[in-house]
Amino acid sequence: MIISYVFYYNMVAFLNDIAYPSEVFMKIETIMETLKQTSLFNSLNEDLIKTVAGLCRVVKKEASDLFFEIQDPAEGFYIVAGGLVKVFRTSMDGGEHILHFFRDGDMVAEAALFDLRVYPASCMALEPTTALYVRRDDFIGLVYRNPDLSIGVMNSLSKRLRKFTVMIEELSLKHVTSRLASFLYENKTEMSGRFVCRLDISKVTLASHLGTIKETLSRSFRKLKDLHVIEEKAEGFIEILELARLLNIAHGENI
Repeated sequence: MIISYVFYYNMVAFLNDIAYPSEVFMKIETIMETLKQTSLFNSLNEDLIKTVAGLCRVVKKEASDLFFEIQDPAEGFYIVAGGLVKVFRTSMDGGEHILHFFRDGDMVAEAALFDLRVYPASCMALEPTTALYVRRDDFIGLVYRNPDLSIGVMNSLSKRLRKFTVMIEELSLKHVTSRLASFLYENKTEMSGRFVCRLDISKVTLASHLGTIKETLSRSFRKLKDLHVIEEKAEGFIEILELARLLNIAHGENI
């Protein structure tokens, strides 16, 4: 009897590994802390956050692993618990355009909560990444029972729509140096009284995100350095020397 039970247990574990090869364990308290970092869940009470945490599956991907591909069935959304991912589309000639980067606490593909049958873009880990996966049907059932969640979803999607509007404006109306200035300004942090931007992505990846090529991006970096607006430091850190000037360039100042 004991032998039969052990065989059954090992077989179930084996089948689960086949079905969910990238799924890992995470304490529910850790999942709850990740959920509290997101704009959708950070205003919810503890009991509701714990309920959402119970819906989450923890998934781990290595660099270059896909979370989903364009046209895959959109059955759920992800929350980045640790790491970095890109959402991108590829053109017919093989060119890639990066739509968004997502880091800790960011939600990915929450539009799948609505009437999307397939994902409109692909999502790839740029470094080892852990994410929480929530099935659409499970979450929608919870939303119906908790109106506060509905408001949170609408707020989250409206923020994403504003980001898309800004991205379209920049790609269609701004030159590359202006787009680079916008990226640096939006991703700046303050350290010891100085403003810096840490580039945790390659310049090839950044060029794809800004809708250009590496050579053109390099010229834009050089232009900002020649104007003494920025200075490149070691280990991917960009120090912003003239914050107000960087913002003016981001807004389209002729240089």
